[in-house]
Amino acid sequence: FLVFFFLIQFFLLPSFAQAAPIGEFTNIKGRVDVAKAGKKARPVKLRDSISVGDIVRTERQSMAEITFIEKSIIRLRSSSRLEISEYLVEKDKTKGILKLFRGMVHSTVNTAHKKIFGQGKNNIYEVHTPTAVVGVRGSEFKTFFKNGVSGAIFDKGSGYCFNINLPDILKN
Repeated sequence: FLVFFFLIQFFLLPSFAQAAPIGEFTNIKGRVDVAKAGKKARPVKLRDSISVGDIVRTERQSMAEITFIEKSIIRLRSSSRLEISEYLVEKDKTKGILKLFRGMVHSTVNTAHKKIFGQGKNNIYEVHTPTAVVGVRGSEFKTFFKNGVSGAIFDKGSGYCFNINLPDILKN
């Protein structure tokens, strides 16, 4: 009986934990949809929630803005596809990992929060593309991936960007 109980906790609790809302759609223009883990994509409405594991897609001439629970904001530009891989805001640790499959995401990281993303080793905010990792050491940046090319523009603060195949050469 105990083995069965622990197996249920091991397999079911992580999926429940990931289903908790971590933010909501605060602006939508055009056609935007979200695919929740294991489900088909559905159109997004204003104030719909977003959770870890969700994949957001903006169609041509569309955009989406998501405001997270600690007030950081991301804006997905037209023809983008992004997964919320990890998003954790706890007492001693913050971690945001976004996977950008295509398009552009503009991240405005809330610096007023007690534990700031990107400040110290326990506070990470990164956008991963198929060819690069971009992380924040400040408050605002854009990440893009188009035609096999990744890039980043730091509007405020500073950050890092490195090729995923050469992480030790250009990191930091």
